[in-house]
This record gives sequence, structure tokens and C-alpha cells, in this order.
Amino acid sequence: MESVVLAFASLVVAVIAYYLTKLCQGEFRKVDLSDPTGGTTQIDWFGFSSKALVWCIFALLLGSLLGLVGNLARNHGLRGLPFRAVVPLVAIVDTSQRLDVDAPLQGAVATATWTVIRVLAAAAILALIGHTVLTRRSRPSAK
Repeated sequence: MESVVLAFASLVVAVIAYYLTKLCQGEFRKVDLSDPTGGTTQIDWFGFSSKALVWCIFALLLGSLLGLVGNLARNHGLRGLPFRAVVPLVAIVDTSQRLDVDAPLQGAVATATWTVIRVLAAAAILALIGHTVLTRRSRPSAK
């Protein structure tokens, strides 16, 4: 339960910090229509709060799930392996989609970066599998 709550809370803090940063950078400013010169701006609080709220709801769902996955990843052996492999698997899926869709638009540096990340994520999965197999073999069997 603690993992679920802490994961959710940390994602909510990250969402709020992200949108406050965007607010400070002028992202949610709109022209004040009551000023006839059009030179006055005001903050679009509805746009700010609605986007932050939507992402906080996603943080509740995804954060809770990832907190549980992180807790289950602490299990030793094969029981925890699928949960330990979640982050590298997400990296492979995400970079594969980016290579298919975004890479032609982003250029060679982005393509190289996503390719390296995908290779490193695959290597991490292989390392996790190897570590699990080696630690399983090195443990004395309980009889």
C-alpha cells in the first residue's frame, strides 16, 4: 500500500511542478478581451487547472499501478523478473514507436539516441534474465 501511495504522490508532485513551470514560462496566457488595445494578457486558469487535473488522474491510475509493480519487482527469482523488466520493456516500446513515427521528422541525432536507448534497454533485460538465472543456480536447493 505504501508503494502505491508514494508512487501516486510523487507523480502528482511532478505533474504540478511541470504545469507550474509551464505557467511561469507563459504557456497559459491569453489576451484580455476587455482591454481594447489587446496588449494586456491574463492567465487561463481553466486551461491550467483542467490539464493539471487530467494528468493528476492519470498519475493516480498509472502511479498506483507502477507502485504496485515496483513493489512486486522486489520478489526474488522468476516471480519478480517480469516486474523488474517493466521499465526496459516500456523503453523499447516507446523508442520503437518514436523510431517509426517521429524519427523521420526529428533527424539523425534523435534516431541515434532512440536506437541507443532501445539497445541499452534490451541489454538491461538480458542482464536481468542472466542475473536471475545465475542467482537461482547459486542458491542451495531447499529440501
